[in-house]
Amino acid sequence: MNVRDGQEVTGLLLERGYRLTPDEESADVILYNTCSVREQAENRVWSNMGRLKGLKARRPEVVIGMMGCMAKAHRADAFRRMPHLD
Repeated sequence: MNVRDGQEVTGLLLERGYRLTPDEESADVILYNTCSVREQAENRVWSNMGRLKGLKARRPEVVIGMMGCMAKAHRADAFRRMPHLD
């Protein structure tokens, strides 16, 4: 389901004129499509999202989001741990 959800969100953003980029520094929107099945995967997401704190400080207009089962499982905790999360 996460793959399909990710494809749907990607399609919606493309329809609105956004383009895909592998470069976080030039991105206007960064979305993590997550899964909370394994602790190691969760730790990797927290680490990657933590790295984005500096980018958000330099470019406050960047939208940083998280979707998927990890976002649902850690909804309240995510905003506490990652205040730069939109």
